[in-house]
Amino acid sequence: MKTKKLFFMNITALICVAVFTSCNSETSETEIGDEVFYKATVLGIGGDCKICLIVFDEEVPNLPASPCEIPCKNTYYAHNLPENYQIAEKRIEVKLGFPKEPLAIACTTMGLAYGHIYIAEVR
Repeated sequence: MKTKKLFFMNITALICVAVFTSCNSETSETEIGDEVFYKATVLGIGGDCKICLIVFDEEVPNLPASPCEIPCKNTYYAHNLPENYQIAEKRIEVKLGFPKEPLAIACTTMGLAYGHIYIAEVR
């Protein structure tokens, strides 16, 4: 009985090690939080979350894909975008980052679904 219990504990430990260890040796060129600015266009305030939407000119590495491909590819809710940049059709460059505190997001589910990003800096 002890042998079976020890066997299952060892198997469980091996599975945990396998799950928490990455075998993927690929590295991306950029990470969120790097000193990289991405070009985007402001779309205006989104109807569901009342947060500004932006669309990136190109796909941004390491961001989850938008839940819908067309018409909202590369479109995200932009948290921490200063008000003076929240002008429809304004061209901007943004650096992505992480919020210091968790974001409280209240959205309806009446429109298209967009991902959420946090803006660290904008120019």
